[in-house]
Amino acid sequence: MSSDLSSSIGELTLAAAGSSPWLLPSAAEMAALDQETIQQGTSALQLMERAGASIAHRLSMLYPAVKRAVVLCGPGNNGGDGLVIARLLRKRGYSVDAVLASADRYSSECLAQLSQTSDVRVYGAIPKALENISLCSVSSQEIIESLGRGGLVIDALLGTGQRAAPRGCIAELVTLAARAKMLQACCWVVAVDIPTGVDADTGAVFDPHIQADRTMCIELVKRGMLQFPARKVCGAIEALSIGIMHDGGAEYSLVSKTSVPQLSPRSIDTHKGLLGRVLVVGGSLRMPGAALLSALAALRTGAGIVSRVVRKGWSTLPALPEAMFEVLEGSGDVFHEGDHEQVLEAITRYDAVVLGPGLGTEASTGAFLARVLEALRGGKKRLILDADALNLIGAHTISLGGLSAVITPHPGEAARLLGVSSSKIQLDRYACARELAQRFGAVAVLKGAGTLIHDGSMGRVVADGTPYLATPGSGDVLAGITAACACRSDSLFDAASVGVWIHAQAGVRAAQRSGGPCIASDITREVGGLVRALE
Repeated sequence: MSSDLSSSIGELTLAAAGSSPWLLPSAAEMAALDQETIQQGTSALQLMERAGASIAHRLSMLYPAVKRAVVLCGPGNNGGDGLVIARLLRKRGYSVDAVLASADRYSSECLAQLSQTSDVRVYGAIPKALENISLCSVSSQEIIESLGRGGLVIDALLGTGQRAAPRGCIAELVTLAARAKMLQACCWVVAVDIPTGVDADTGAVFDPHIQADRTMCIELVKRGMLQFPARKVCGAIEALSIGIMHDGGAEYSLVSKTSVPQLSPRSIDTHKGLLGRVLVVGGSLRMPGAALLSALAALRTGAGIVSRVVRKGWSTLPALPEAMFEVLEGSGDVFHEGDHEQVLEAITRYDAVVLGPGLGTEASTGAFLARVLEALRGGKKRLILDADALNLIGAHTISLGGLSAVITPHPGEAARLLGVSSSKIQLDRYACARELAQRFGAVAVLKGAGTLIHDGSMGRVVADGTPYLATPGSGDVLAGITAACACRSDSLFDAASVGVWIHAQAGVRAAQRSGGPCIASDITREVGGLVRALE
């Protein structure tokens, strides 16, 4: 996978093994997959040997001129992986310093690997658990000198079970590695499975933590690594398959070029009536452009017929000649409650409806929205609820029960919907996406770097994108794209997933074409080629 986002923080490369190669497990889900594989006859030690062998081989390919390594090992199975790596790198002719952190307890697998690995030194006091093994201590100064000689620094201190900041000897080793990285240009830090100091479930980053140049995930990328701030400290991410079974078994999966849902094919004798009808209900005297962008995006995505609901005198923008109007009677600067009957009559002629861009948040508009949604309850009309529609739903406690809807909040809108702070949303975006979907009975799209899509039971992640998507009207474009996709997808979950993926890729292409910042209409110009590839 390659994008402006991934190229700025490191590529994402996944193993294509098994029937479900794009799963993004939590720590508990990964542990269950490990256990299932063990129960099927592959021991934990065999898996550890495979992991160490795969990583050692990959390191020799990525850094062929480097023949020095310092391997920092913790007391668990992540440390056991590190000991295997140290042993196998030595067999390949590397000069290896293997350091084991002092701890009260060690996993049985880590101890088994320790018995097979020579010349391992312990940082900190020799613990009782290791008294029967002939080991020497190593001082912080010796570690600093070892790290200062350059080469590879292998982080195998803590695995996916981290839920708090590293402590004790492990924290000290992390700090020493960070100091070496800052002072030593010829030093590459590689994390085994996940960097120390990163929460595998949420993407939280603790202090101290490892700043990796590369993270080599064992079998599957852990979901927290694809959210920020974790994504920044993982560097380039790749997954190495070692034969762990993973058919199903994870709530979230990745939407990528090879796994994005397809759109219904466009037959050679098609006509516009078969390509979907989209109505955009949005805009106001003060904000006419948002609805225009949604309509433009729906057209660029291939919708056959696109219309906007407008009132005379609202728009002073250049007309979009390919789109039609549903013209409201009466006067006013915004939609008001009395408009609902005319809008509902118009909705009957369309397959998908975008509600919200530029709508405004006046009380009369909230009453209008409530009446429209109430009338549509129990029907099958596909709705994309965005922007001010979400703010009104939160402010007026409007239920979405009985509707076929996609909601597309950014973190601020999600916070208002859930009654929490936006900072809390960002602390665990996976949990919040699930809560949004379940509480509102809709497909939830939680926008941001690493956008999440959830249908109440399963979730997807779009890890591609570019920071240049942070531009006015970008969300309005996404709503229009998603509405067009809703006309040609089997489910709203698929429509939202493909819509987010198209939007992310189009943003990357627009930024590449402009050489930097782009505007929302630029994004729509890049949609056509992406849609053609998905038909």
